[in-house]
Amino acid sequence: MLLRTALFAGLPAKAVGAVRPHVRRRTFPAGTYLMREGEPADSLFLIERGLVRVSRTSRQGRELILDLVGVGEVLGELGVLEATGTQTADATAVEATTCVTLGRDDLRALVRAAPELGLRLLASLVDDLRGKDDELSEVAFMDLPGRLAHKLLHLAERHGVKADAGVRIGVRVHQGDLAAMVGSTRENVNRALARFVTSGAVAIDRGSITILDADALRSLC
Repeated sequence: MLLRTALFAGLPAKAVGAVRPHVRRRTFPAGTYLMREGEPADSLFLIERGLVRVSRTSRQGRELILDLVGVGEVLGELGVLEATGTQTADATAVEATTCVTLGRDDLRALVRAAPELGLRLLASLVDDLRGKDDELSEVAFMDLPGRLAHKLLHLAERHGVKADAGVRIGVRVHQGDLAAMVGSTRENVNRALARFVTSGAVAIDRGSITILDADALRSLC
């Protein structure tokens, strides 16, 4: 499973063989935490089945959803690079989720045996920083329809499934979750989505969102 990811694909067989005995599989029921903010960052998680919500919660109890991590994606790789790293966010199983895990010490041993992995981890860090820059720009320069359109396009890029009329977002995203992703209320997101539907940019069927006109959404960004 790990070797099918961009991060680990093509690593030397000897290095992979050394770390194989240390790989574990863990299962998390829906609603349970894979990790909590402030806990030691001691493992890398690869999602084999299910969906994980990464979020932070303010002291007032308001949640901001930072990411949705799906099948084949890696979680926690940045925290394990620090000598005494801690988790910077909560990760919660949205549905029953199975992960392949690799501990901090084993990951570091693999980096020493295969320096190419270190370069890939560095590239992952750069992508993460670029993503944070985009998120800051969203907050600073976009109104709610722009932020929502940008988020829908991002979800379609990450989790999109081709459909007859466009691209369907392949994970179920509730409107309350969308609100927590774009820093707004569910009511305001509902109204913005209704306008997207009326204009023909998106379609919503039993909670599933399909992007019909990506250019129209881009124009809002």
